[in-house]
Amino acid sequence: MPRTIETMNTTHAASSSAQVIRRIIAGFALALGSITVIALISYGWTQYILANERDRFNLLAANSLQLIRLQQIALAAEQVMDTSDPEIAAQARETLSAAIDEMAQSQQELSRMVATLPPDDPLWRLYADPATAFDARVQEFLARARRLRDTAPDPQHPDLQVIRRMALYDLPPLFRNASRLYVDARRSLLQTLDIMHATFLGVTLLALAFEGIFIFRPMVREARGYITQRDVSESRLRARERVTRALYDITSTSQLDHLQKVQALLEMGCDYFHMPVGVLTRIDGEELEIVAVRDPGHRMKPGERFPLADRYCAAVLDAGAPVIIDHASQSGWNDHRCYRLTRMEAYIGAPVQVRGTTAGTLCFASAMPRTTPFTDGDYDLIRLMAQWIGSEQDRLQTEAALRESEERFALLASVTTEGVIISEQGMIVDANAAAGTLFGVPPERLRGMPVFEFTTPEGREKVARALTTGYDRPYEVLARRIDGTLFPAEVTGRNIPYHGRTARVTTIRDISRQRLAEAALRASEERFRQLAENVNQVFWMSTPSLDQILYVNPAYERIWGRSCDSLYAQPSSLFEAIVPEDRERALALHRAEYARGYSIEFQILHTDGQQRWILTRAFPVINEAGAVYRIAAISEDVTERKQAEAELRAAMTALEVQYQTADRAQSELRAILDASSEVIALLAPDGAFLTVNRRFCDIFGVPADQVLGRRLIDMRAEIRWFFGDADEVYERMLSALQDAQDVFREQVVQLRPQHRELAIFSAPVWTANQVHLGRLYVFRDVTHERAVERMKSEFVAMVSHELRTPLTSIKGYIDMLLDGDAGPLAVEHQELLQIVKSNADRLLLLINDLLDMSRIEAGKLMLHRAPLDVRPLIRQVATALRPQLDAKHQRLNLDLSETPPDDAPPLMFGDAARVHQILTNVLSNAIKYTPQGGEISVRLSVEPPWMCIAVQDTGIGLTPEEQERIFDRFYRVRNRATREASGTGLGLAITRSLVDLHQGRITVESEAGRGSTFRICFPLLTSLDGINDDEALAQVSTGELT
Repeated sequence: MPRTIETMNTTHAASSSAQVIRRIIAGFALALGSITVIALISYGWTQYILANERDRFNLLAANSLQLIRLQQIALAAEQVMDTSDPEIAAQARETLSAAIDEMAQSQQELSRMVATLPPDDPLWRLYADPATAFDARVQEFLARARRLRDTAPDPQHPDLQVIRRMALYDLPPLFRNASRLYVDARRSLLQTLDIMHATFLGVTLLALAFEGIFIFRPMVREARGYITQRDVSESRLRARERVTRALYDITSTSQLDHLQKVQALLEMGCDYFHMPVGVLTRIDGEELEIVAVRDPGHRMKPGERFPLADRYCAAVLDAGAPVIIDHASQSGWNDHRCYRLTRMEAYIGAPVQVRGTTAGTLCFASAMPRTTPFTDGDYDLIRLMAQWIGSEQDRLQTEAALRESEERFALLASVTTEGVIISEQGMIVDANAAAGTLFGVPPERLRGMPVFEFTTPEGREKVARALTTGYDRPYEVLARRIDGTLFPAEVTGRNIPYHGRTARVTTIRDISRQRLAEAALRASEERFRQLAENVNQVFWMSTPSLDQILYVNPAYERIWGRSCDSLYAQPSSLFEAIVPEDRERALALHRAEYARGYSIEFQILHTDGQQRWILTRAFPVINEAGAVYRIAAISEDVTERKQAEAELRAAMTALEVQYQTADRAQSELRAILDASSEVIALLAPDGAFLTVNRRFCDIFGVPADQVLGRRLIDMRAEIRWFFGDADEVYERMLSALQDAQDVFREQVVQLRPQHRELAIFSAPVWTANQVHLGRLYVFRDVTHERAVERMKSEFVAMVSHELRTPLTSIKGYIDMLLDGDAGPLAVEHQELLQIVKSNADRLLLLINDLLDMSRIEAGKLMLHRAPLDVRPLIRQVATALRPQLDAKHQRLNLDLSETPPDDAPPLMFGDAARVHQILTNVLSNAIKYTPQGGEISVRLSVEPPWMCIAVQDTGIGLTPEEQERIFDRFYRVRNRATREASGTGLGLAITRSLVDLHQGRITVESEAGRGSTFRICFPLLTSLDGINDDEALAQVSTGELT
């Protein structure tokens, strides 16, 4: 494949000094990283061994404590058995009982620690070996001590004697043996650590030696190679400078023509690229034609053609950019037709573009492969050479076109019968023979004369205005010959480039004969008008271009419903009245056939709103020169005939169309229903099953022929077999059948033939003619979705609960430190603890929000409702947030209307704690996103049946897009103010859920940069009837969260 300039830049960059430096740095980093990895492994291993050693030490400490408790139990047992004082005996029994419990608990912990030791550990064998039965002896000792605790005092009790023996002789040697084993294991551990450290030191030295031999030595060799390559690049740069100067000399000389310059360019390119063959080609269809060639072997000649696919140039045209081949046989080019035909190993070519179109290629080739690859400088040079050739060819084509245009103009001016003059600044600089004849002055005398001399004073104003504005449409003036005679003339002018300047070419045509003919025609038309005004068809005449209506009879006003004067004023209204679907067809037929005449039927829109069919027959009117200069047409209203024809056709095809439509619609509907992954059933208003899809049969396990045609009331037994809460499902479906408006969604549980959770969607179905077909039921399997949601909620609740317990402990200890319980703290320590406390508070708030959200999603959030006056709650929230308001110097306005003495306060039936949470979330958000010195207002209003709380701020505001997502979970507005303010994105989502649980609603009105207003509306409690909770009623009077 060809190398592109990006590949060459990458190769060049790989050998640059920056790359070498990066590799040296990477080598040092590798060495340092290896040492670091070895050190980390050594440290980790050491920590692992020491961690095991700490377990053994804890075991030894527990072992020593057991020995002490053993002695305590023995002494307490003797005191219980020897004393006769009941009071002393009771105290001794309490001491004995506490010692027994402590020793039993410690023995369990000791057994757990022993179980973690490997089976070959001496300590494990000491405790678990049946031969020693260490744990069994301890348990026997504890059992005898418990019996003594519950036995009457007896100094000779046998258990007392056994306890003394075990405490003095049997168990202490075993405890001391455990201590000895621990000392021996510790000595072995220290020897192992010494061996490990020596091993890691040796591995480190070997790694350093390896990197020195295999990494740093190659990098030194690469640095030397970079220096050599830099010298080669400098030599290439000097060669490129020489070739650039040569290219400038060739392109700027005026002593060579275009082909000679191209030939010199090919010679220079062959010398620079060290390639013997250079070719400039031109594209001609699927062939390439040689324009110029430099070939020492004379195998190619100018004018020779060859297929485009047989040359590498085809790849240049496909890429639209230079193509480079260093060694064709050693690359993917060895299968190209050009290589198989010519055996060209090296190639560089670029497209030649003329006016944005690829016209050919410039390329150089060699049968020998490149000894050094092409560089990006070679790429740029071939592209520059191709660009110059393209621009030079463009210039030559432009000059040739200009010369051809001037020759055509001179020829046209000499043979036309109209007068043609060329003027600059109102002075004639050239004129044809017809102009001299027209004005009675030889053409050579016209040059240098002003154009205003050949018109009347009134005509000079029109001529001057046309010269000033560049007006290029025909206009009429009264022209004057050199002898003073006047004649009407039609003048048309246009500004053109003329010898590098802007001039105006003007044509003058004598229209004297035309005026006489027009006068005769007007007389004839007057006679014709009297005849045409008495026919029922519309007769009209216009110019061929329809830009002027010459005549229309009064029948136009009756058929079109428009006045004749409006048609004269706006000729386009004749065809604009045609309905859009026929208008373009009528105009196209007129443009194509007006010279031969035509007949067409189309519909027009009458001013009364009705559509009428019109049959128009148009005929050309030919002048003396044989040209069409007018169109005469007769338009007839054929609406009644067309309606009769349409009714006949409709009657013949109606049944066939209806049958085909119904059959196709039924097939398409069945295919769509059976392809759906959801259960679909259509029931008639009387409950009969009209259709079910394949998924219905799969989910419920019944064939379609057992369901279709049956009524819902006949399938109650099957519904009870399918669903849990079947009676409720049946009643809901039955009541919805007669409802032609309601759309409902339900969640049901399918019990058989397989347990599933299904979501039901039901909506009435209407035909296009507004006929009620029945009701559509769609059952969607949401079993997996519900399981995932439950797992997610349970996981969030579990993690949040597990995090909150240690976090509460952390906050408690931080508060103790800040309160000075552990002694005075330095100022910087207090600041650090305050930061930790602030972040712990934020984390606890996030955990509480997650718990609330998980409870809400799981439906486990319970509200403790009571009649509630929210005004004290609003004041309580405002007081709690006062420090935040003062910190930002914000002003809070409360508009809470007082209740008259004889009236009841505005109440709602809600949970005071959750309403407090709602108000705190909304008001804290207003404080957070309102700048310093801003203003916040809270207004309570009663708008039956609602009680509304509006929180308005002068903060950053919200865009319409942000308002749509502001109540989504974890959504936060992306701007600088929100990045500076902390938050989780859960507050407003929880707030909306809590408001929904109260059957309320929350809305936001905002404008970016102008602040926001959140409105929270709860159902207004108008009566306390039916509420018997005395505590709830008492809470109405206080209205505060306690």
